[in-house]
Amino acid sequence: MLKMELAKLLGVSPPRITQFIKMGLPVLSDGTISRELALKWIAGNTLGAAQERARELLSGPETPPGFGILDELENVVDKASVFPLLAMSLRIRSLATLAAFQAGATREQSEQAGAMTLLLFVQAAEDFLIETKTLAPGVMAWPHPDLHDEANLDAVADDKKKNIKKINRRLKQ
Repeated sequence: MLKMELAKLLGVSPPRITQFIKMGLPVLSDGTISRELALKWIAGNTLGAAQERARELLSGPETPPGFGILDELENVVDKASVFPLLAMSLRIRSLATLAAFQAGATREQSEQAGAMTLLLFVQAAEDFLIETKTLAPGVMAWPHPDLHDEANLDAVADDKKKNIKKINRRLKQ
């Protein structure tokens, strides 16, 4: 984001943002500012209204897992390429799990199908982004840093089980 955008977000003047930069506010190599990094820095290194507003914004809804990578991308076109893939990754596992269950798979088989679909999707997305030189190999770690770790897959599955139960109840009505 630009200085002016950050100033507007915080309710301060653009020269105040310049002061923050001189005090150590992180700036990306293209001169823009990462929203998340800026808010964290301002919340921890300043006083007054800007600090309060930064803390308020940080306490709002969390960034979905994996979406932090958007702050690392400097090019708007790269961000536009990655965003839809991230958004799809948030839904693909639950959709694949539900589809398998509706096709007659057991609950356990459905969850395994959902986890496998997500892993395959993430791998295909990473391959695509590397081929298009949007990301360097090994940069992507979404939607979970340890996606291949069964414990993380189980944690995600627990959240999705509740949604699947709700959907199944609605379908039976």
